[in-house]
Amino acid sequence: SRIRSLFGSKINIPIQTITTKDLEKMYKSKNGEITFNDEQDFDMTKSSNAFIHNGIIYINTDYNVVDGPLHEILHVICAAMKIHPKYKNKYYEWMETLRKEHKDRIKSFETKYPNKKGSDLKEEVFIELFNPKELGTFPTV
Repeated sequence: SRIRSLFGSKINIPIQTITTKDLEKMYKSKNGEITFNDEQDFDMTKSSNAFIHNGIIYINTDYNVVDGPLHEILHVICAAMKIHPKYKNKYYEWMETLRKEHKDRIKSFETKYPNKKGSDLKEEVFIELFNPKELGTFPTV
């Protein structure tokens, strides 16, 4: 697919396309690759245009926009920074800056992402700053 050619082959991250219907089948049967902790987690995932599960970026082609894969790739970059000795401190400096400068936004994300806490929650806020609503719009693919 065009999305895979834009991202997957360039940075060697496994990307799989999926539809909302595929997700519903997997959730109901529980025999698919993707399992969800609870119904709330599933509901949030099926309305996402992309998500990461077991190291694979899944792109929901029902939504077909570029910002979802970008969001998930930024999570991969953040994860790499957290474990790399050279960039780990910088990552946590960014999270601390977010805590100080975006308190209201972090508070609003607590309800949007109830299962995330600490730097995981702040990371969602950080990545959201790259959202098309913040930067302008991305084209559909």
